[in-house]
Amino acid sequence: MRQVEISTPSILQDQLWPAYVSLGFLTMWMPYVWPIAYVCGALLIVMFIRKRIIRTLSNEVSFSIRQKEDLLFIDDETSCIVRIDGYERIIALGVPLLIRL
Repeated sequence: MRQVEISTPSILQDQLWPAYVSLGFLTMWMPYVWPIAYVCGALLIVMFIRKRIIRTLSNEVSFSIRQKEDLLFIDDETSCIVRIDGYERIIALGVPLLIRL
């Protein structure tokens, strides 16, 4: 099972898309507030593109770490091998890669 952990800005959370759709349709025909419909549409487009990139990366990119010693104690050191498959896809999408160990 692949675990994907992503920090999401609060304005782009998946639970908000029904609110953006309904607010966009309601304000589309009202005078003086119709620009809110464009903002809601732009947010929906950003949410869709972000979700598509996340799905693509989680399906095509894998990450594994191998270390020589299985059991480590405090202040022990070992060498490890980090393997990233599908790194070309990350570069093609223009997504920065950050690995914290």
